[in-house]
Amino acid sequence: MKWAKTSPDQSKPKTSGKTSSKGATAAKRRPVARKRTVSPRVRRMRQAFVASTSLRPMAQQLLQDRSQPAYAGVESFARTHAKDDAGALAFLVLGYAHVLDRDFGKAIDPLNRAKVHAGDLGDYVDYYLGNSYLQTGHTAQALATLADFAKSHPDSLLVRDAQVHYADALLLEGQPGEAVTLLEQIRTCRVEEAAVGAAAHRHATEDPRGRVDSQAPLRRCGGRISQPGECRQSH
Repeated sequence: MKWAKTSPDQSKPKTSGKTSSKGATAAKRRPVARKRTVSPRVRRMRQAFVASTSLRPMAQQLLQDRSQPAYAGVESFARTHAKDDAGALAFLVLGYAHVLDRDFGKAIDPLNRAKVHAGDLGDYVDYYLGNSYLQTGHTAQALATLADFAKSHPDSLLVRDAQVHYADALLLEGQPGEAVTLLEQIRTCRVEEAAVGAAAHRHATEDPRGRVDSQAPLRRCGGRISQPGECRQSH
């Protein structure tokens, strides 16, 4: 008995042209991975970080020694990078160094220059600038700088200290009533924060009778508990 011979083409299963076209269509429909775009904020932070690697040792030297060569080095860096975030950081370091030296008059110019690109460091710039104005007798400028501090920087840990300086400026400007009201608000918040902490501790360790709403006493202060001394006020 003889077996019929089959060619290689005949032994393979035949596929219709429609099936192959469907496969090609499905392949075309597969999503193509797109390159993630980097936001301008992230790009700025990366650029500032790269530049700040060369600023860091100079800044540390200045804050440690506060010698004239150290001041000159950071100032040169700040002026070279005056249009970017690293330059703002350098100007802030300059201003802060003058504050440490209690040379508040010299702190004002670099801190004003730092404001342009301060970004996330804006609360530090405004705080030290407002204090420098206050210490040099420029009370009107101090009031203008610190007036909206809590609104502009609601999450800053410097809110309470800024408000104390603002109250000092109010006193110097002959507005004792407003200063006393603000200081009383700050004092009330501090007392209530202490009471909340004690109540929460007592509830956790001794008192099984009821739950303590730790946020309630702070709501009228416009604050929340997240860091020690972080009660926020508005004026």
